[in-house]
Amino acid sequence: MGLGFTIALTAIGAVREIIGSGTLFADASLLFGPAFKTIELRLLPADMGVLMMVLPPGGFLVTGLLVVVKRMVDLRAGKEIQMGGAHSLA
Repeated sequence: MGLGFTIALTAIGAVREIIGSGTLFADASLLFGPAFKTIELRLLPADMGVLMMVLPPGGFLVTGLLVVVKRMVDLRAGKEIQMGGAHSLA
């Protein structure tokens, strides 16, 4: 569970940072030192960011979109989606 959760949180954070501020690893040199200045990327122009993606609702939107993508991959692979919780028939 630990590795999958780490990958999911990293994916959510990366998508939010790219869409929200147009960067990836912004200000990494402040945390890790000047050697990490080279990994800081600007992927979108500075004025293209979507403010809502860096605010808390953006996390819920990205999480929902990742769940949709996961289910689409499962359907394409031929797996049956099992509903849990209140939707289960067991």
